[in-house]
Amino acid sequence: MSELSIARAERHIKLKISQGRFGEEKDYDLWSKQINFYRDHLDIFIEEMFHPIKLKNKQKVIARAFGRSSDIKIVDSRGAGKSWLIALCCIAMAILYPGTLVAVCSGTAQQATIVLQKVKALSVNPNILREIDQASSRSPVTLSKDKGMCKFKNGSEIESYSVTTMRGNRAKIIVVDESPEVNQGDLEAVVSPVRNFKRSVYYNYGIPDYESKIVNISSACEKSNHFYGEFIRVMRGMKDGDRDYFAAATDFTASARAGVTDMKFFEAERKRLPKSKFDMEYGSLFLGAESNSVFPYDLTESCRT
Repeated sequence: MSELSIARAERHIKLKISQGRFGEEKDYDLWSKQINFYRDHLDIFIEEMFHPIKLKNKQKVIARAFGRSSDIKIVDSRGAGKSWLIALCCIAMAILYPGTLVAVCSGTAQQATIVLQKVKALSVNPNILREIDQASSRSPVTLSKDKGMCKFKNGSEIESYSVTTMRGNRAKIIVVDESPEVNQGDLEAVVSPVRNFKRSVYYNYGIPDYESKIVNISSACEKSNHFYGEFIRVMRGMKDGDRDYFAAATDFTASARAGVTDMKFFEAERKRLPKSKFDMEYGSLFLGAESNSVFPYDLTESCRT
């Protein structure tokens, strides 16, 4: 679609919003172009439809990749707001693709609910709340210590699981929080069936479905961890120009520059933590020897200066 067509579609939709004329005209071709544009530019959809939310530059890059890529690895420092951003992207995908099932899983059920906690916090936005189905619940997000669920009026759902309880379930998008802490065998058993999952629009109407997504978010880890190999695999695919792959690693300075977290917090953490731990958790550096090395990282870590 040409930039001129996109501009016209945007102007038309904004005019209808300003005039309160949603749904009066059935210009399906225009709506189709607009929705396809938003699906390919998730960051623009978030800022225009979830006003007054504004994304920082690095958040815009990640949000756009979330909409376009199918194998996504995000490494960011603690305190960078990655759970908030991923929750926002999950909401956007759930709205733009009816019937999308989003599963947020982690090594523990409690850890997996963190993204759902962010979804609940974001539901105060009236444009998000309007899309949520509250018919069976007093709260827009059903949330306990070990479980979270959010249902949308278009049939989409966002639900949290521990990676073991995810077995046997299906989802179009899997978000793995704190990926290094998840057992690799359990993760592979969950991920493999998901790659072949299709929404009902494919079976009922023959409409091609978008490719299932696997999104891993974490701070950095030791190189002997399975997540390091996965990050390198996706990074190489991205380097080769394959749009299905996206990998990004940003450290604490990016969060401080963007105003997400004050630099004083990071400086206090630098003083509190051993250098190697700070470098991994806040510097987004993968440290240590790779698996099968002669000298394991744990053996020499205490001698490092």
